[in-house]
Amino acid sequence: MKLSDWQRIASFYDEENDEVEQAALLICDIYGFSPEQVDQLSPAVFQLYSYRVKRLFDRMMRRPWWCRLRFQTDATQITFGQFVEIKYFLQQGAIDAMHLVAASIQIGGYADHKIRAERLRQTNARNVLPDVNQFMVSFNALIDSYSGLFEKEEEEEDIDEAPRRKEAEHPFITQYGWIFSAKKVAEHEGMKLEEVFGIPVIQALNDLAYLKGEASYMKKINK
Repeated sequence: MKLSDWQRIASFYDEENDEVEQAALLICDIYGFSPEQVDQLSPAVFQLYSYRVKRLFDRMMRRPWWCRLRFQTDATQITFGQFVEIKYFLQQGAIDAMHLVAASIQIGGYADHKIRAERLRQTNARNVLPDVNQFMVSFNALIDSYSGLFEKEEEEEDIDEAPRRKEAEHPFITQYGWIFSAKKVAEHEGMKLEEVFGIPVIQALNDLAYLKGEASYMKKINK
């Protein structure tokens, strides 16, 4: 099964659907059955196909010994540039962005990112999924460890200011927030903006945490 096939099938998952409905959708896609044909399966046969689907997905998470592709699975070892682009890719959803994230953390992938991503999308899912899933666990743990950095500070607001909380985030922050952050790190480190994206992510996040703490402290003493 190619990674693109896995992405299509995995997109069927919906927390609001029950397991039987999702199993039926997967059986239709994988085995080429129509919904009517699946409805006509006996409970025993339906259970057998469901078991086969589960085995297939379990198998996708076991990296084959012969695979030569290598990925960085430790998020603390990536650069700030990789961190920013992965955060950007994940805006479209973890499943849809799987090949893009994989291309970002591929070791020894010398082609253009877009080309690498498309190649990975067409490769065996088993060559990609185990390592990318391991990376995402590490990536989420990294973000959790800097939870104070990603949370907005709570401020005292009166009744007249309450409606402002409901306003959408400014487009500048949505589109250029990380570039703005990189610029702040560059000023703090005394380096060029383009150089910031090559520094270790831990260094950049520590800088941002320091700058946020400093801004909070200065705001407090200047009240």
